Amino acid sequence: MLEAKKQNINNNKITVYTLKNEKGSRVEISNLGACLTKFSIKNFENKDVDVVLGYGNMIDYLENPCYMGVTVGRYANRIANGNFTIDDVLYQLDINNGSNNLHSGANGIQFKVWELIKLTATSVKLALFCPHLEDGFPGNLHLTIEFELTINNELSIKYNAISDKKTIINLTNHAYFNLNGHDTGLCTQNSVKINANYFTPIAKDGIPTGEILSVKQTPFNFTDFKTIQADIETDNQQLQFGNGYDHNFVVNNYDGNLNLVAEAIGDKSKIKLEVFSTLPGLQFYVGSYLNITELGKNKASYKARSGFCFETQYFPNSPNCDNFPSTHIEANKQYNFTTIYKLSN
Repeated sequence: MLEAKKQNINNNKITVYTLKNEKGSRVEISNLGACLTKFSIKNFENKDVDVVLGYGNMIDYLENPCYMGVTVGRYANRIANGNFTIDDVLYQLDINNGSNNLHSGANGIQFKVWELIKLTATSVKLALFCPHLEDGFPGNLHLTIEFELTINNELSIKYNAISDKKTIINLTNHAYFNLNGHDTGLCTQNSVKINANYFTPIAKDGIPTGEILSVKQTPFNFTDFKTIQADIETDNQQLQFGNGYDHNFVVNNYDGNLNLVAEAIGDKSKIKLEVFSTLPGLQFYVGSYLNITELGKNKASYKARSGFCFETQYFPNSPNCDNFPSTHIEANKQYNFTTIYKLSN
């Protein structure tokens, strides 16, 4: 089944599309920020559990300082000093996170109203045009994203981009998950497993140092399931710099194909999340800066660590780190990647 709810905000028509499958699972996608606003599944008691944090009113997504649910870009995550060079030309972006750029600045794609180009009973496809030098990025960029809910409770997200100039790009979805339910308090008893033997440590400002370090004998070892809480209070400089976990993990055996990159399980709901991606990195963030009071769905309050993010991505600051996978795309060549969030009970 498919439903659409519409609301006018600042003379823009904001629409929320609802997709349902035969198992009773439900996904809601807004054209404001190409945003995932809901993902619910039946639990072991056959009750609906919505595992994605979100605002109760669409107007609150216009500011959305925590980036809940949105598609982030043109470049997700941080770029040091907000600048990068392509073919000896320096490009300057907004400085909005200390001395750095975070998620492309105040005018990123997460704050734009996307155009509907395809709608079926199980999928919605959205498009956005970003003009040359908007936010400082080179190239007239055309983006499409297709969300599809399958019978197996998979939310497939397919990204496509093409630019008329050489540019950089890094798109991700910034949904916050709590597998016990979005309104059940802290997520820290959810258990997590990440398919990564290495991570990229950060400096105090959140920018990667350029190193790639082993997770062994560190709090960043999620190669087997453990609760988020298990090591988060460890006396560790990296945890201090990230205010908990806010780090990029290096996906094992990356080859550009779809791989299982992370899993999580709700301790109370027993709902399981599996994440598949064609990308080399995963930003694991535990929502330590969340502080949203009575603006959440059903007037839920989201305190720090009420939800975690699995942001499939290229590495932060890759344009300035030659040893990281390149985020450059050539002019008039297609950029494609896929992420799948799969729920089971």
